[in-house]
Amino acid sequence: MTILAMIATIVAVTESNLVTATGTNVRSRTGPGVPGGAGRVGGRERGHGWESDRGRESDRGRESDRGRGNDRRRGREHGGWRVPAVLLALSAIPLAAGVVRLAQLVGGAAVTPENKRFFDMPVPVVLHIVGIFGFCLLGAFQFVPSLRRRPRRWHRRAGWVVFPCGVTVALSGLWMNFSYDLPAHDDRLLFLFRLVFASAMAGFLVLGFVAARRRDFAAHRAWMMRGFAIGMGAGTQAVVMGPITLAFGDPAGVTRALLMFACWAVNLALAELLIHRRVTGRARGAAVG
Repeated sequence: MTILAMIATIVAVTESNLVTATGTNVRSRTGPGVPGGAGRVGGRERGHGWESDRGRESDRGRESDRGRGNDRRRGREHGGWRVPAVLLALSAIPLAAGVVRLAQLVGGAAVTPENKRFFDMPVPVVLHIVGIFGFCLLGAFQFVPSLRRRPRRWHRRAGWVVFPCGVTVALSGLWMNFSYDLPAHDDRLLFLFRLVFASAMAGFLVLGFVAARRRDFAAHRAWMMRGFAIGMGAGTQAVVMGPITLAFGDPAGVTRALLMFACWAVNLALAELLIHRRVTGRARGAAVG
């Protein structure tokens, strides 16, 4: 019995020393029922609790980011309709003028020095007006983000109409520029401006078409925006020249040429600004990602 008592004492002292040195009860391995074991299990449970809390916080953060992303996407989709609305409003005056011109040609209006050139050679002006309708009306909706993303087939099919209409507008404009006599209020400078911008419009649209066939959609958007900006020059000219004509009379000569050049240039500058912002935003997003 004495020997057993001594062994029990040695075991107890050894365990006591181990607890003091390591801060861990050897008997904790036997399960949570032992005080030391309960501490370890409790610590482990507390650790799992912290990890669970961190996981829940991470999930909430991802859901919040996803919600903000969806909100931003919905905002872009709703805000994207402002662009075609502005473009359609800008096209209203040239389209109305085109309808009046077609009505004159079809209805047999009286021939005047102002419209004689159109009756003598109606084909280029008719092609120009028909092309403007397809290019402006359908082309405006190509800038709606939701229509570009979801029904991609719609965007592509519409592009097969917008592209030839735009090229028709540019080439028929060149045809009229070379074939018709200059009106009294125009001069050779405006002839040169029309030559440059109509050629540039056709070139931009062709480059955009080629980029789409190569599946370089960033370049496709950029070239098409430039071509569309020139095509919308008639709308900007109507908005700018209308008030000037009402206030000071119809401008002529160099003044008229410079005003029309300024309208084309402003449209192109706005297009370049939008292209630059899109490229910069994409690069910034890639750097953050």
